[in-house]
Amino acid sequence: LIKELQRADLVIGFNQVRFDYRVLEGYSIFDFSQVPSLDMLIEVDRILGHRLKLDSISQATLGCEKTAEGLQAIEWYKQGKLAEIAEYCLFDVKITKLVHEYGAAHKKLHYTNKFGNKLTVEVDWEA
Repeated sequence: LIKELQRADLVIGFNQVRFDYRVLEGYSIFDFSQVPSLDMLIEVDRILGHRLKLDSISQATLGCEKTAEGLQAIEWYKQGKLAEIAEYCLFDVKITKLVHEYGAAHKKLHYTNKFGNKLTVEVDWEA
């Protein structure tokens, strides 16, 4: 995975800079800040001034929700339920891809705030 990241033209994700890359730092001396990245969480935070959950965006934008949360994946790991973790991760990647594609195509994403109101944030990234 690290070799693939080093060769990538652009890595698109949601919280990969602050989470995924930090996890990978434990397995390599590679400087992950050198990876060209579009972290949608960072971009939305920069625009709104606060972080959003991927689930808030995916529900309001796509009408679908994540199958679980990261803490659930930790419990599954402790229980040896690796198939559940794999399924969760694959669906999470699919939602991330669809959110990015929607933002690139429509130049906006929708999200639900803590009061349950559906709001819109304009984004400017390429497909």
